[in-house]
Order: sequence, then C-alpha cells, then structure tokens
Amino acid sequence: MRDFNKVSPTLWQSTRFRGLPSDDGRFLFLYLLTCPHNSSAGCFWLPDGYACHDLGWVLDRYATALQSLLDADMVDHDAESETILVERWFRHNPPMNKSHRIGIVRQLEKVPSDRLRDKAYAALEEHESGSDTRNDTANRQPSDASQEQAAVVTAAHLRTGYMSGTRRR
Repeated sequence: MRDFNKVSPTLWQSTRFRGLPSDDGRFLFLYLLTCPHNSSAGCFWLPDGYACHDLGWVLDRYATALQSLLDADMVDHDAESETILVERWFRHNPPMNKSHRIGIVRQLEKVPSDRLRDKAYAALEEHESGSDTRNDTANRQPSDASQEQAAVVTAAHLRTGYMSGTRRR
C-alpha cells in the first residue's frame, strides 16, 4: 500500500465530477482514488464486497454509484475479474522517474483483467508520448504536473534532510 496519493484540488471544478448525479458517486470516486486497494497504476483488483465493507454500503448502493462513474467515463470496470481502472489516471499520477515507471509496469502485470490491463498500458504510453491532451477543467497540462512533481519531491527531500545534507534519522 502506498503512503500517499495525489488528488488535485481542481477535481472540485471538474464538470464530470460535479455532474455526477449523487454524492455517493463523488464519494465513491474519492474512495477509488485513495483506497488501500489502489496502486500506482490506477488499475486494481477490487471485489465489490471489499468496497462495500470499506464504505459501509450495501451492494445496491455501491452498484448505483459505480454505474454513475461508468456513465461519466470516470472509471472502467470489469465485473468478471473484479477490476477497476481509474480513467485519466496518468494525467494526474504520472511516473515520477524510471524506477517509478518500472513499479507501475509491475503493478499492471498483476491486473487480472486483460482488457483493463491493456487499456492502462495504452494510457501510460499515450501519456508518455504526449498525446494525452483531451481537455477537461480537472486536467492539468504536463508542465503543471511536472512542476507539482518537482515540488513534491523537493518537499519530501527537505523533510528528510536530503537537500540540506543532514538526513534525519
């Protein structure tokens, strides 16, 4: 499980997110972005029962909220393999370096759905080729993402003392 995950504040300005028909859909989307089952690939195995347990929801409530996310093209779901893919994941959570990319590929190798695994690989390739340019108010341009990544890395290094030469223990 990861220690943190990025959720952009511009999510609250997204027409897709704001246009969801219920707070359950918005809450489920935030859960899927931050749940302990998610991975650095944004594509992960999540049985309905796990999600219902984590959220304290009955299956009908979860299914309705999930359908609203599917209808809004915010996630994709393979019911047979119990796999979730967060759409546009790499726009907001791109690989930060070569090692991170290797880790993402390793996570994708574990995805049980061939269809969603292939879709996630394609999204990663699309992002890296720079062709991931569809416009949405919640989407940042690559330069914004790069600046944020640099700020996150710098802040992490400052906290740990790597940049000042005095590493904390």
